Amino acid sequence: MDDKKNIFTDSVNVTMHAMTLRDMSGSYAKVMRKTARMGNIVDKILEQEKNLSRETILYAAGLLRNGIVELLKGGAAVEVLELGVLYIKPTRGMETDKPEVDDVPPLTLSFSPSALAVAAVQNVTVGANVTPAKEPVVQEIIDLRTNTAGTTLSAGGSVLLKGKRLRITESSVGESGTGVYFAPCDGSGGYKADMSDWVRVNPSLITENTTTRLLFTLPADLTTGTYRLVIRTSNGRGTYPAKAVRSGMLAEVVTVV
Repeated sequence: MDDKKNIFTDSVNVTMHAMTLRDMSGSYAKVMRKTARMGNIVDKILEQEKNLSRETILYAAGLLRNGIVELLKGGAAVEVLELGVLYIKPTRGMETDKPEVDDVPPLTLSFSPSALAVAAVQNVTVGANVTPAKEPVVQEIIDLRTNTAGTTLSAGGSVLLKGKRLRITESSVGESGTGVYFAPCDGSGGYKADMSDWVRVNPSLITENTTTRLLFTLPADLTTGTYRLVIRTSNGRGTYPAKAVRSGMLAEVVTVV
């Protein structure tokens, strides 16, 4: 087991989002996730059990992890330390009224928390009301030529982006520069911020342009290499464009082959 850890405070931050259903007012909150690593768990254990060594705890945790993985491989649902149950479920439904075994989609995992785990978060302090994010967010990239998800794209092929706030629109005050861009970058992901060498996807190559999906063909002048994928849009609420251009950049480097 690794001994990595993250730094935490004793509160959570939230983002506020307006309801988008027509004829309905109100807002909802989302908790900004912060993940405790194995090192954080070990720290908590050692606060209570001074006689245990860090190495012993990590070794025991590795044994527990391996045992859980083996049970999952056998198709079992696993109760995890009285905190909840890991269980197997299909990734999607089946589009047939008479399904057979071969129609069952790929399997994935889900988690059902126990009453103990749910009770543990009931008194967590909300530490900040963070302004909701408005920039476009790419959550998945699919190379349609190879039908694979990831950051490797086929030159000249079609690409599907899935995410949030993706729809490309021009600014309501005429500010230019919206679109899908590929910014050439070096091995460490560094790129020119002035957009001077960015390759823009011509709007005519974008065949699907919605809030959650962008489908387009890679430009002919996008040569093989590494790039930062940038979405620049003035997508606002409903059909109304915003005044400012908002940019979202994929955290990972994209490779065109």
